[in-house]
Amino acid sequence: MSSSVATYDDVVQAARRMRGRLHKTQVAESLALNNLCGARVLVKCEALQRTGTFKFRGALNRILRLSAAEREAGVVAFSSGNFGQGLAVRKFVLTFNFPMNSNRLQHKQSMCNV
Repeated sequence: MSSSVATYDDVVQAARRMRGRLHKTQVAESLALNNLCGARVLVKCEALQRTGTFKFRGALNRILRLSAAEREAGVVAFSSGNFGQGLAVRKFVLTFNFPMNSNRLQHKQSMCNV
């Protein structure tokens, strides 16, 4: 896994990998932000994504980049937050151990069943 900044080509490749696996979320213009910034500001509505967070994209992209051996070994998410939910979305699960240690366990489990 590289620690370098993503390039345009990295983004294009990620989009290709994830095509058909994500909700297409809209882009909305924010007049309040336009006025505040003195420029046109567009906001990507990722709260409408599966699990309600943009982190689903990153988690899914990482899963899809795993080798066959890595997939066989499985994934452990030390997170009961948005990234962990992104990994746990059952439609895309390969083999995962997913320890949830949250007092919101039932809610978080229901968010993983989308």
